[in-house]
This record gives sequence, C-alpha cells and structure tokens, in this order.
Amino acid sequence: MDYFSERGVFKAPPIKRAAYSDRTAWLLAEFSRVVYEELPQEKTVDKLITEIKELVANGCFDSEIDGLLANLVERSNRDQSNVEMILEQHDIELVDTFVKGDTEALLAKISNDSESFLVLAFRGTSSVKDAFTDIKASLKPAIGGGLAHQGFHDGLHLVLAEIRDSLSKQGNSIAVYITGHSLGGAWAMLATKYLQDFTIGATYTYGCPRVANDQFYHGVRTPVYRVVHRADIVTRLPFGFGMRFCLNFLRLIPVNGTKRVSEWLRRKMRGYTHYGHLVYIQGELKTDGRQSTVSVKHSPNIFIVLQDLSEQILNSFFNLARDHFILNYTQKLAQRAKDRAL
Repeated sequence: MDYFSERGVFKAPPIKRAAYSDRTAWLLAEFSRVVYEELPQEKTVDKLITEIKELVANGCFDSEIDGLLANLVERSNRDQSNVEMILEQHDIELVDTFVKGDTEALLAKISNDSESFLVLAFRGTSSVKDAFTDIKASLKPAIGGGLAHQGFHDGLHLVLAEIRDSLSKQGNSIAVYITGHSLGGAWAMLATKYLQDFTIGATYTYGCPRVANDQFYHGVRTPVYRVVHRADIVTRLPFGFGMRFCLNFLRLIPVNGTKRVSEWLRRKMRGYTHYGHLVYIQGELKTDGRQSTVSVKHSPNIFIVLQDLSEQILNSFFNLARDHFILNYTQKLAQRAKDRAL
C-alpha cells in the first residue's frame, strides 16, 4: 500500500502557518493512516509464538497456523517494523513509538533544508477491544478541569508520560503537529490540552467522535481543525446537547420505566461537545474521465451536513461507515490539494 505518494503535495507543507492548509491536512491524514501499520513493539517473535501455540491448542485450521508461521519467519528475518520501513522510504525519521494496552501512537520528524517539525499520530480503532473503549460513554472529571470521555481519557494517560519525555528530548523550539483518525482523533484532542506546555503547531483530526464537555477545552490555545468526510457516522457520537430534546420527549411517553431510562441517559451522555474549526469534505474523486468534484467547506451550515447525511442513509447504512474510512480522507484531501495547486 502506497503512503506519501503525492510528492508535489508532500514537498513543502506550510508548517509555519497556523491557519488551515490543504497540504498539511493531507500530510497529517497520511500519518493517521500509516500509524495503523505495525509498530516496532507489536507482533514480536515471542508474541507470534504464543499465538501459534494457542491456535494449535484450540485445534484451529492449518491455514491459520501456516499464515502465522509465515509471518513468524518473515518477522524474524527483518530488523524493522512496517512503520519504520515506510517512513524510511520517505526520509522521515521515526523518533519514538508508544504502545500501552490498546493505546498506540508514533512520533516522527520531518526535516528539510531549513526547518523541521514533529508529528504525533495516534492510532484509531483497530480491534474489538478498541471498539469497547469507544462505547464507554461516561463522562468523568478530567485532570485539569472539565469532563472527558472515560475510555479516551484513561487510554491517553497510559502513554502520556512517555510522550512528554520523548518530546522533552526534542527541545521546545520545534513545532509539534498532533493528529489521529477515529479513536486516534479523540486521543489527539485530549493530548492537545495536556501538551500545551510544548510548542504545538496545530491539531488535525479525521472522523473524530466527541470527547469532552466545553469546560474541558478552556485554556486550549492550539488551532484545532476537525476534518469530517460527508456523513461519517463516528463524528456524531457520543450524543451531545442535541440529545436534550430526545430525552425530554422520552420522559413524556406514558410507559413504565421511560423516566428512569431518560435520567440514566442524561447522566451518562449529556455534555459532550465538539471543539475546533469544522472542515467538511464533499464530492467525488476523478473516475472514468469525469472531473473531480471534491470540495472543502469551512464551518458549513447545518443544512449542508443534513443533506449529506440523509442521502447516505437513503443509499444504505453502509455508506455511513464507508465515509469513516481513513483512505477516503487521504485520497480526497490529496485531490483537493492538487486541485488548489493548479
């Protein structure tokens, strides 16, 4: 799978500019995609041997065991992880990686003749256990004030101390860009607050769910760009203040238990809000000789968003999930950046 293939876009992102940039949006989306690849701490030889033993003990198919054996041989014969090899091909330095529980991230450095900058990229939802973290929707008191999603908050703090140590070694004069897709975007949002004492250039998230309440973001100075692709369903979760009307209506239904359910939902879910400047991707890529219709709207009105959402629901529910795929983000942002450069 190709990464960072749009060399014209990749060549010189405007890193000294805090304002939104199509090139920077594409570049950080690529980091949000590449972090899904194998990191150095993952899939070690010992872990693969353990998995093979478990498959044998459970009487699994030979094909599954053969696949892991092939992976074991291939992994033992190379010194680098997938991420290391990919970044090296594009002259990007892998500074550090962080893997604790289901929280994974990488820190990379891009350098050219005149300047350098760091990218802190968090991995999104990639396992069943990650999905369970997604749905732990309770708000909890957050360190530093406000309320934050319990699963996101606890997951970030598994690696936060290591991230701070690694950034400190790089010095405070180099700009750090924070990014992530899906659950990774949620961790990127929280990290933006907890890393304020470093030089944060900007935060770009892709398909990010709601993470915290308004009070949590008080004092955040970093520019945040919340990129949403059409009807991406994950960006609608967990429910925010728009849930109030539904909860009040639920209490009026003359059925035993509805008041109790409404109150439980209010305690658990009320208060979530999005933060940052909304960047909304619409349109289609070039296909069969047709011109690209990809466009980016900044802080679009609610009617544009609802139109996309209703169209995708009418087509099929699968479209709502498809709009969340990180590859859709990277391809359309690359097209947008190329169109703007013409």
